[in-house]
Amino acid sequence: PPDLPLAPEPRALLFSRIAERTRWMENEVARSGTLSITARSVAQVVDLLVGDEPGPRPTLAVIDLDALTAGELFHIHRIREQGWGGTLVALGKVPLSLRSSLGIHRTVPPPYTEDILCEEIHQHVLDSQASTMPIPVPPEG
Repeated sequence: PPDLPLAPEPRALLFSRIAERTRWMENEVARSGTLSITARSVAQVVDLLVGDEPGPRPTLAVIDLDALTAGELFHIHRIREQGWGGTLVALGKVPLSLRSSLGIHRTVPPPYTEDILCEEIHQHVLDSQASTMPIPVPPEG
């Protein structure tokens, strides 16, 4: 069979208000081999995912929802309203209504142990590659 082109390496956007959790997220993502960007505020999360800056957007966002205010949760919904279609992984105890309204693909509840986020990222990579594989076309005739 011909060599298939590899899917581009997914880029991850990370956000948590808790410094220790941010370090854990960065370590997990680094071990997965995924290039990541760490946002420092909810406004920066929204800007990096749907802002006017040129260039590729992260295809994966890992966001710690537990420490966000109601206003910040409302603001983060802009990523979906403005068309970001990437995979969203939420850390924390996430109600079903929030999972639905934000289009959250996966949740990672506490405790945040080694490899738990790394495994979610590997699953994202597998899902991304599966969704970008060309469909075989039967020969004519």
